Amino acid sequence: MNFKELVLKYTEYELTDYQLNQFEIYYEYLIEYNKKVNLTRITEKDEVYIKHFLDSIIPIKQIDFTKIHKLIDMGSGAGFPGIPLKILYPHLEVLLVDARKKKLIFLDQLIEKLELTNTKTLHERLEKIQIKDYFDLATARALSSIEETIKYAYPLIKKGGYILSYKSLRFEEELNEVSEKLKEKTKVISVINTILPDDSGTRNNIIIKKI
Repeated sequence: MNFKELVLKYTEYELTDYQLNQFEIYYEYLIEYNKKVNLTRITEKDEVYIKHFLDSIIPIKQIDFTKIHKLIDMGSGAGFPGIPLKILYPHLEVLLVDARKKKLIFLDQLIEKLELTNTKTLHERLEKIQIKDYFDLATARALSSIEETIKYAYPLIKKGGYILSYKSLRFEEELNEVSEKLKEKTKVISVINTILPDDSGTRNNIIIKKI
């Protein structure tokens, strides 16, 4: 598998050798740490690169990340999608939030290994975060329902900010209900369906704007 070519094909972004090395360090440390703390059930290299790394960055074709400056990754777990997005866009100020301290210890060490600047972790439940109207983008990958994701993200992002929800199949009814219920607060900007390579499944990325 040529990850550089895959990323170029799916996003039109050309990774540098430095970024490719960062992803390699990420993979190796993820697998090493996963032996003592359960971070992911996906450990085979090609699968990690497709189902975690590529999957995390596909939405860059939906959002102009050069105009995003402050990102909060809600329920970050092993750092997806926050860390892969930070690797591609080093200017981002990133906050990785999770309620599980063991995973944040991994993330703190990973941030140091990858030499990422302006990247911090927060051990907190999402509903208790005190930062308000601050972030340009809130990401949620396999976190909860779309409605719950919006409930958590809405107070955290600026007016005009975005929520990026990563969903698999069977999301349409859920999205329609949310669109009607929250139409005075939010607007669905785009929904893109992507079939991942090597029979790795389907991803639907939903961009919602705070209005």
